[in-house]
Amino acid sequence: MSPLLINSDQHNPWPVVIYNAVVAGAAFGLSRLRSLIWLALATVAGGAIWALAILMIDAPDVIVFQAALVNTIIQSALAALAV
Repeated sequence: MSPLLINSDQHNPWPVVIYNAVVAGAAFGLSRLRSLIWLALATVAGGAIWALAILMIDAPDVIVFQAALVNTIIQSALAALAV
C-alpha cells in the first residue's frame, strides 16, 4: 500500500516493481516455511492485481508495459521458487 501513498509529478513504476518483489519474496518465503498454501495463493493474486494496477499508471506506454512485464516475470519466478 505504501507506493500508492507517495505523490509525485513524475510517474515512475519501477520503485513499485522493486517493492512488490521484496514483499512477495518475503510472503513466499513465509508460506514455504510455514506450509501456508493460502498465503502463496494470496501473494500470486496480489502480484496479478499489482501488474494490472501498474498498467493503469499515467506514464509513457513503453515504460509502463515494461514495468508490468518485469513485475509479472519476477512474481512468476518467485512463485516457481516457492513451489
